[in-house]
Amino acid sequence: MGNSGTTDTTPGPDAADREPGVVLCSDLDAEQGTRVTVLLQAMGIEPAVLQRPGSTRFEVRVHEGEASAARALLREEFPYGFSPGVDQIPPRPTDDPRISAPSGWFGRGGEIVLLLVAACVGVYAYAHLGLEGGSRSRLLEAGAASFPQIQQGEYWRLLSAVFLHFGSIHLLTNMATLLVVGPPLAHLIGARRFAVIFILSGIGGNLLSHEMTPSLALKAGASGAIAGVLGALGGQALRPRDTRYKNWQVLGALAAVYGLLIGFGPGRDNTAHLGGFLAGLLLGRINPPLPESTPRAVAPGPPHPPR
Repeated sequence: MGNSGTTDTTPGPDAADREPGVVLCSDLDAEQGTRVTVLLQAMGIEPAVLQRPGSTRFEVRVHEGEASAARALLREEFPYGFSPGVDQIPPRPTDDPRISAPSGWFGRGGEIVLLLVAACVGVYAYAHLGLEGGSRSRLLEAGAASFPQIQQGEYWRLLSAVFLHFGSIHLLTNMATLLVVGPPLAHLIGARRFAVIFILSGIGGNLLSHEMTPSLALKAGASGAIAGVLGALGGQALRPRDTRYKNWQVLGALAAVYGLLIGFGPGRDNTAHLGGFLAGLLLGRINPPLPESTPRAVAPGPPHPPR
């Protein structure tokens, strides 16, 4: 460099080789560069912020091995780019299978959640209304799971028991939980696959309970199927994709939500809950989400940052 009265800080060849070489985003002002740097450093990615020669604009670079994770992080944190200012944060590809959130709580596929709630309410009314409502004989007639009957070949009870509840509090708490965890999964995978996961998780939970904790007491309730819905949401989060969250973080969050909404304790069929949760986790992991119905708006810029 020429003699300009300043110290020459141009790195030598060896230092340049060690610098991050993938341009993550460019044409940033100082504030935007700082925001990107802080975000990346918080997630364990060490970027380099370089000022363009003769300009007040900056670009952020990362090492090639961290570029994919860094791009995914910026897409999640700044899906619509910076405002004000112009940036080149890579937009989400239009063929990305991840979808946007529904405009309301009951988005795509939400009708199946309401239909399942209505089915549970209908079965409850049948089992509990009338002179013999709530009796053991009426509950058996309505489809309660009974160890002797299932042993004798009445395997349909593994399904029918999912829709039967023993009391109003039992019904209300399960339906409230289903209305919380159901719509997000239905929006992700659609009504048909949601119904399949709900039913198979309920059957799986009841089957595990039948085999592992046999009892002469009647068993019923949708909590195993609901645990499967929660597990399927976790399975969706565990599908391969660029994300800032590690698998153990997803599972930890699931455990916390499970404990809050369903929980363990006396009087609960914990084996059925666990069986339903594991079945849902597997089914959610192997079922891809539906494609996004409308493309997500993105900030202007090239589909991939220049290398």
